[in-house]
Amino acid sequence: MWILWSTLAGMFLVPFYISTRKLMWSHNLDYGLFMMNRFLFTLPFAVVFVATYPATGIEWFVVATGCLYGFSGIPFQMSYKYTTEFVAAVASEMIPVFAAIIGWLALNERMTPGEIIAFVTVLTGSAFVVMSTSNGRKNALNGYGLFLLATMMAGAYNAGTKYAKNLADFSGFELLVLHRTGVFISMIALLATPLRKRMLRFFTLPGAEKLKFARNELVFLGFAASFALAMAMQPQARSNGLIGVIYFGVLQIGLFLRAVAISEKHLARKAVGAIIASAGLVYLATH
Repeated sequence: MWILWSTLAGMFLVPFYISTRKLMWSHNLDYGLFMMNRFLFTLPFAVVFVATYPATGIEWFVVATGCLYGFSGIPFQMSYKYTTEFVAAVASEMIPVFAAIIGWLALNERMTPGEIIAFVTVLTGSAFVVMSTSNGRKNALNGYGLFLLATMMAGAYNAGTKYAKNLADFSGFELLVLHRTGVFISMIALLATPLRKRMLRFFTLPGAEKLKFARNELVFLGFAASFALAMAMQPQARSNGLIGVIYFGVLQIGLFLRAVAISEKHLARKAVGAIIASAGLVYLATH
C-alpha cells in the first residue's frame, strides 16, 4: 500500500507545481499570499494537536521538522521567478539526497562511496537541467540556488520524519497532524515579521482568486496526506528514499509530458539532465 500512496503523492504534485507557478505569475510573484493561505489551511490541524495535548518529546520533534518544512516554502515560491515546473521538479530530486546526507551527518547513518557518487550525479543532472533554460545564466543560477535552499530544508524534514518514525509507531494521520501543526507554527512566526503585510493582502483578494489559492492548497494537502500514509506504512527495513523515487518519478513524467505539449524550449537537454539525476536518485534509494 505504501507504493500506492507514494504514487498518489506524485500525482497530486503535478497539478500543484503547475497551479503554483500560474498563481505566482498572476499575482506579481507575491509569495506572502501563499503563506497566508497555508496558515488558514493548517489551522485545523493545530486545533487537533492542541486538543490531544500534552505531546511527547518525539512528537514535538516531528512538529519542529514541520516548522522547517513550512519555512522552506519561501525559497520554493521565490524560485518560480526563474524557472519552469519541469525544471523545478528535477531540482526537487535533491530532497531525498539531502535527507540521506543529513542522516549521515546527524543520525550516524552509513554513507558509502557509491552513495556519494550518486549524490554528485543527482546534483550534476539537476544543474544541467537548470542551466538549459533560456532566461539567462544568472537567472538560472538564482533559481537553482533558491531551490537548493528549499530542498536542503525539506531534506532535513524528510530525515527527521524517518528518524521519528523509527522511534515511534506513528500512524499516517498522526504524522499529518504533527507536520501540519509545525507548518502552522512557522506561519505564525512569519506573521511576526515584515512579511506580515504581504500575507494580510490575501484578505483583499476577490473571492474567485481566494478560491484558486484554496484549490491549490487542497491539492498540496492531498500530497501531504499521501506522503504521511506512505511513510507510516512503509516497512522499516525499506529505504525512505524509495518513496521519493516513486513520487518524483510520477511528478517528472507528468510535467515532462506537459512540457512536450507546450513545446518548452531546450526540452531534449532538460530530458537528458532529468535522466542523469533520476539515475543517481534510484541508486540512493536502492542501496
